Amino acid sequence: MGTTTSSVRLFVHLARRTAKAVVLRRGPSKQVRLIAWNREDDSFERGQWLKGRVFEQRSDLSPSGETFIYFASTQRPPFLTYTAISRPPYFTALALWPKGDTWGGGGLFADDHRVQLNHPLNQTKLAEGFSLGKRVRVELLGDRAGAGEDHPIAHLRMLRDGWTLRSEGKRTDYSFERPFKWEYVDTEVYAKHGPKPRRLRLERHLHGIGERDGPWYAFSHRVLDEKSGECLDLGRTDWADWDRNDDLLFAREGRLHRVRFGDEPLADGYGRVRAIADFRDDRFEAIAPSLDAQRW
Repeated sequence: MGTTTSSVRLFVHLARRTAKAVVLRRGPSKQVRLIAWNREDDSFERGQWLKGRVFEQRSDLSPSGETFIYFASTQRPPFLTYTAISRPPYFTALALWPKGDTWGGGGLFADDHRVQLNHPLNQTKLAEGFSLGKRVRVELLGDRAGAGEDHPIAHLRMLRDGWTLRSEGKRTDYSFERPFKWEYVDTEVYAKHGPKPRRLRLERHLHGIGERDGPWYAFSHRVLDEKSGECLDLGRTDWADWDRNDDLLFAREGRLHRVRFGDEPLADGYGRVRAIADFRDDRFEAIAPSLDAQRW
């Protein structure tokens, strides 16, 4: 599996209908930056910082990429924790639902105007001073909205985006002694085929949760050629997915990478890995929202 040396973690949400994306850059642990990514030309707009924790697994980008829903914990009054909708690359909330705890929270976009909120019914009132856009409709995320933590909302998002759960894995009981609070003796595996060629299968392996002096989730990714049996092992990586143009995108040690495949052997992919962005040296700065970021 290998190790990761950077304290910067990246997680990406891809818009389903456009080439837009957002990058959540975390590091130090209580500082998160929102970055807008145009995948057409790999240009980036560095946006606002949030002092607190943004739960990337309980967040989502609208199909158009125009709005972002996220679950945050600042542990500061008046909300402590909350779910909000904003315009990337800003965290400034257009709509905000107080939560107060870390059970549930966050939401998914069913479409650009329909939000599935992961709150129990008694926590669905907007905070004072916030409103919804005229066309925005809010519904609960299933029959058990607000239950669980990252699961089941992360699982539902991955299934929606074309991933399949190939193995639930098997993990140890909670431990203070081992490198992980929960270690997988058999990894949890999600898989997603590339748009073209379909023979390529991207796999995400979960090795452990709550790593000491490491990320909360210890992921690795690899690409398998189902026809030849060849494998491109990316090792420890924070995130990976297929782009609309069939490229492989992945995040590792604070940098984003792009891989373009052809008819060559899969192992040759190592030579085609191209770093497209490096966010390791970003430092906190106060950034005011634009006027557009403050209105629906």
